[in-house]
Amino acid sequence: MQERMEQLVKLLNKYAYEYYVLDNPTVSDGEYDLLYDELVKLELETGEISKALGRGKHTTRHVELIELFKGKVLDTPGFSSISFEDLDKEDIRNGFVEFSKYTCPYQDCMHLKEKECRVLEAVKNNEILLSRYENY
Repeated sequence: MQERMEQLVKLLNKYAYEYYVLDNPTVSDGEYDLLYDELVKLELETGEISKALGRGKHTTRHVELIELFKGKVLDTPGFSSISFEDLDKEDIRNGFVEFSKYTCPYQDCMHLKEKECRVLEAVKNNEILLSRYENY
């Protein structure tokens, strides 16, 4: 990856020189933009290994919403962990949006041990992944 980044920097510098100094571009603006975008993407993916932690450093420098399966993940700079201390149990329950399509007979159902709980039935019938319910 580092080698490709160095190649791209050399190419981009060469093309910029030809364009701005010699006034004789040898690539189109679109081709230049594609090479530049590739370099930016490689730079975003690259991070050094932390000597103190022995693992990769967080490299995100912008907020990005990534579509993943049928949901979305927000990649944000500066977060290596997240806390849910300010959430109450209803907030957590309501955060599992796939549960909402099952209407339990009790409005305050927490989907833990209530009789006739539709979410527990859905887990039992493999309509909701057991691993997802266990995360709940």
